[in-house]
Amino acid sequence: MTRHLALLLAFLATGCSADPLTEMVVVINSDMSSPGEFDGFRVVVTGNDQQVTTDRHYFLGDLEGQVALPADFGVTPKNDDASRRLTVEISATLSGAPLFSTRAVTGFVKGKTLRLDMFLARRCLTEAAQCQPNETCRVNGCAPEQVDPSTLPSFDPNAPLASESTTWLQTAGSSAADDWMGTAIDADGNVYAAGHHDADIRMGGQLYPASQTAAMIASYDRAGKLRWFKSYNGQYLAVASGVAVGPNGHVCATGWFDGQLQMDDQLLDSGGYQNTFLGCYDSAGKLSWAKTFGDQGNVQTRAVAVAPNGDIGIAGVYPNVQNFGGPPLPAAREDDAFVARFNSTGQHEFSWGFGGETGDDIGRAVAFDSQSNMLVAGYVSSGTVDFGGTQVTFTAPKNAFVVKYRPDGTLAWVRTFESGDAQNLHSVAVGPDDRVAIAGAFPGSVDFGQGKLQSAGDLDAAVAVFTADGTPMASALFGGPGADVAYGVRFSGDSVIVSGSFTGDMAFRGTSILGASDQNGFVLALSPDLSTVRWAHSLGGTGTDSVESLAATSSTVVAAGQFAQQLDFESASATSAGGQDAFVLHFAP
Repeated sequence: MTRHLALLLAFLATGCSADPLTEMVVVINSDMSSPGEFDGFRVVVTGNDQQVTTDRHYFLGDLEGQVALPADFGVTPKNDDASRRLTVEISATLSGAPLFSTRAVTGFVKGKTLRLDMFLARRCLTEAAQCQPNETCRVNGCAPEQVDPSTLPSFDPNAPLASESTTWLQTAGSSAADDWMGTAIDADGNVYAAGHHDADIRMGGQLYPASQTAAMIASYDRAGKLRWFKSYNGQYLAVASGVAVGPNGHVCATGWFDGQLQMDDQLLDSGGYQNTFLGCYDSAGKLSWAKTFGDQGNVQTRAVAVAPNGDIGIAGVYPNVQNFGGPPLPAAREDDAFVARFNSTGQHEFSWGFGGETGDDIGRAVAFDSQSNMLVAGYVSSGTVDFGGTQVTFTAPKNAFVVKYRPDGTLAWVRTFESGDAQNLHSVAVGPDDRVAIAGAFPGSVDFGQGKLQSAGDLDAAVAVFTADGTPMASALFGGPGADVAYGVRFSGDSVIVSGSFTGDMAFRGTSILGASDQNGFVLALSPDLSTVRWAHSLGGTGTDSVESLAATSSTVVAAGQFAQQLDFESASATSAGGQDAFVLHFAP
């Protein structure tokens, strides 16, 4: 890694040897976005004689004379006197004005080169002023400024300046309600999120207006820095409901809008109804193409996925007769579910509509397996439903399903589950050996193929795993007396990760695992057979909080959704800007 602050200044010495025996290397990093939240930093070093030996300001950027984070500099003691003490103060600045500072009072160890990490934490924007005179603001809040040099690690000149931060929390907040409804991770570790903001919002130093509800799409790098941000307004509303990444790095987002939608340089027109949109970008956020679908009535896409062969799948709900580029879908009896598949350039390959006779039907989730077969999950109403080759008759008002379609659109298999009126499937994922996981919420009892499971109260979170051919492998229903919903499921290593929301006490197989005074979000890991909770986290505080989307790799979990007031996770913390704010949490499981 290039050391961008290549001064290696001998602040307390008359000179700096090429390989000093006694040295302190200060490494500066931050979780704040630049230039939006800050655009530079000031370095002040004071010796134990209270004399300021260095006071310099640096601007962040790519131009000549500017620096980028992480940055480092070296400090050597005068006359190699390891007994000398020093105070290092790093201040975040914006347009040259100080925002807050963090400092360390420490010293040297004879004959060693030590590393002192100085982190400009986002939470210090609000908490630094609350610290006592003998405290400073660090990642975990106000802390003593004294740092014992013997506790500092040795500096390795061949190692990265700063270890990759596995935990970061980023928010997108206006004065109204904001939410991330979908999230994804690409092969380089970049994170993408799709959702909406309901009032003007500031991201990356730029203000994005919203007369009512506006769609938003964002990308963060693996360290949590904002890479790019999109905001789209319809006539009354626009919502981005899902985002996915493909094998060639392209990023596809979907949602719905009314009126006209200006997606970068492409104008989409809904013709007076709510239409769905599908747009694909390169990794840098440049729009490659965009399409809209909808004839009469409101068409909403709820999920998107990209196959290994580059094909794109979407699912949602439609009324009347609709056309996604192929033969018109059957006329919906109420609102019916749809699934559609396109190639990487947006050309129609397959679409199908289906539903019951008495109520609404919807496709809520899409995923692809290693052979580019498409999985779709959601629910249908009572009556006879044709899933594209197999008809199933339901008697319950609402019935969950998961179905697999081959690349040519033919039906591979379908599994259905009846359980009262309020059930739903929100997520589907594909893991090792093309195993399929589904997650949702069920009242009463439900049978995923291995016997009935009974909910503990109102709604319980549900997860089930099947083989590639649809054979049941494992299932679990968990929660408490309140409403508990699983909105996301993903495979990570040999764990099954589940996220959602819960109210009150959440229990798993009779053992309490989480508690909340109202509705909090959750993310937890289960063993492959769904018999054991490996870890569990409650996300949120006072107010309504929820983890509504989930992404995972073998080493990373990304949970996204909305929170009402305060959100804390390990060393990361966020406070709502007003109403409910959208958040993205990135951590190592």
